[in-house]
Amino acid sequence: MRPAALIVQARMTSRRLPGKVLKTVCGRPLLDLQLARLKRVKRADQVILATTDLPTDDAVAALGGALGVTVFRGQEDDVLGRFASAAQLTEATTLVRLTGDCPLLDPEIVDAHLALFDGADYDYVWCGDRPSLPNGFICEVFGRDRLLQAANAATDHYDREHVTPWIRAQLAAERIGAYHLPNDLSRYRLCVDTEEDFKLIERLLQNLIPQGDDFNLETVIKCLQAHPDWLALNQDIQQETGPFVGL
Repeated sequence: MRPAALIVQARMTSRRLPGKVLKTVCGRPLLDLQLARLKRVKRADQVILATTDLPTDDAVAALGGALGVTVFRGQEDDVLGRFASAAQLTEATTLVRLTGDCPLLDPEIVDAHLALFDGADYDYVWCGDRPSLPNGFICEVFGRDRLLQAANAATDHYDREHVTPWIRAQLAAERIGAYHLPNDLSRYRLCVDTEEDFKLIERLLQNLIPQGDDFNLETVIKCLQAHPDWLALNQDIQQETGPFVGL
């Protein structure tokens, strides 16, 4: 098993819902919950928080520090550069890209992506062009060398903002692995990108957190199935740029 690090992008200046990563449920910031849960990923050795050097993100950096997470601060707009610089803080050769607006993200799902990457001859593992995972449970795994190549070579604004499109574009199809669930759950939108998304996540967490913060995807889906009317809260929201939300 190759040494792996999780790098979480988070900032306060989200366009559709500013300050979303520090919105609180049950007195707890969403990013606090996500970072704490990610420490349960068994195949990762380190969690790194990649935020910006803007004063608005002082609180984000402070939260990461309080949780004992390694923090890197860089440019807001050059997310690829920020991510690559954050990767310099670890000796891990395998990196996992995550965004800080996914508080329900299941550590077991992250471990499953890492197991696929470790067990097959892939250069990149993700959810695939047709994900079976809910939005909010997405992650990407790739090698450190691939990331540094992208940071040095990518010039298009879209590539700099979204980190991994340049990597995928350079790889043959057989070098890319896709993790899929036995059942398609992609109809569920469980990220926090808008106020409507937050209202749904808030209800879920108010139900789940009293039983502990070690819930998994199966538990989340069972909660939704018990409250199907909650899905109406964000059913009309459209994702702007595919399954990956830029932070």
